[in-house]
Amino acid sequence: MTSMHLEGLKDKLARHFDFMPEAERRWGGVEFDLAARSNIRNEAYLLFKSAVMYAFDNNEYCFVKEVDIVDQNFVGKLETALLEAAKKYVVPSDEHMSTALTGIIMTPGPVDPALKRYIERYRKQQSYWFGLKGWTSYRIILIETQTQSVTASKEAQKAAKFFVPSVNAEMA
Repeated sequence: MTSMHLEGLKDKLARHFDFMPEAERRWGGVEFDLAARSNIRNEAYLLFKSAVMYAFDNNEYCFVKEVDIVDQNFVGKLETALLEAAKKYVVPSDEHMSTALTGIIMTPGPVDPALKRYIERYRKQQSYWFGLKGWTSYRIILIETQTQSVTASKEAQKAAKFFVPSVNAEMA
C-alpha cells in the first residue's frame, strides 16, 4: 500500500537517510513499508587522518508502517519490532554515542485519545556501560494523515516536526 503521504515522507527521508533493502524491513512480525538509516561519524585527528584523537558515531533508524487502524496491539508489535531491530543494529563501543530507533505509524485516523496519550508518555532508553558506550533511544511517531496531526513520544518531540507529511508542507 503506497499512498501520496508515504511517498511524501519517502522524499523527505531521501535527503538525509539511506533506504534499507526489503530484507531489513521485517521486525517483530511487522512488515514495514519503508526503512531508512542515517549513520554519522564525527572524529578529530591530530595532523593526519590516521592519528584519530577521538571519534563518535550517531545512528538513526526509521521504520515506517502505513495502517488503516491503529490500536494498542499494533503499538505493542511496533515496540517489539524496535527492540528486535536494536539487537542487530546497535553495537555499543567506545565510539558509539547514540542510536535512535523511530517507529512511524501513518494512519488516516482517527486514533483513540487514550492511545495517543500512551504514545505521548512513551519513553524507553537503554544505556550501555553507564553511558560510556553510548545509549539507544526508542521513539514512536503517529501521523494521522487526514487531519495532518502528529503525536510523538517524549524522545521524538523534536524529530516529529521533520516527519510531518510533505503533502502539507507549511507545517514542516
